[in-house]
Amino acid sequence: MAENALVLDLETQKTFNEVGRENLHKLKISVVGVYDYQDDNYRTYEENEIMELEQRLTAADLIIGFNIRRFEMAVLQPYLFTSVEALPVLDLMEEIEKVRGHRVSLQSVAQATLGTAKSGQGLDAVTLFHEGKMEELKRLTWKR
Repeated sequence: MAENALVLDLETQKTFNEVGRENLHKLKISVVGVYDYQDDNYRTYEENEIMELEQRLTAADLIIGFNIRRFEMAVLQPYLFTSVEALPVLDLMEEIEKVRGHRVSLQSVAQATLGTAKSGQGLDAVTLFHEGKMEELKRLTWKR
């Protein structure tokens, strides 16, 4: 594992019903949760802190996530000066898909590898954002 690695998960302000599945860039960021291996710390970034996040992303040796290329990077791109294609990404879903021959859900991976289920859903995060419950939203980002 690269010592200068990040694990990234992102929550949005809107849903697919509002913007359509082909318009990921319109979902808008509510919070981005990052686990940083460099300092063994969890950090959340709100939409207005994305410039700070970009500095950390461009300094990382590896950015790890599940379906991160198809989702998180597409949602992040409008906020970044750097192209997401230039970032060093390890997409766990893509790696599993290469071996299994098909896509799998994070729920099924969590159940099979950790014996536990995800504790929340993306719609919970959208609701919390619209209710202005940012601290609860930040906590939810790392409970799932």
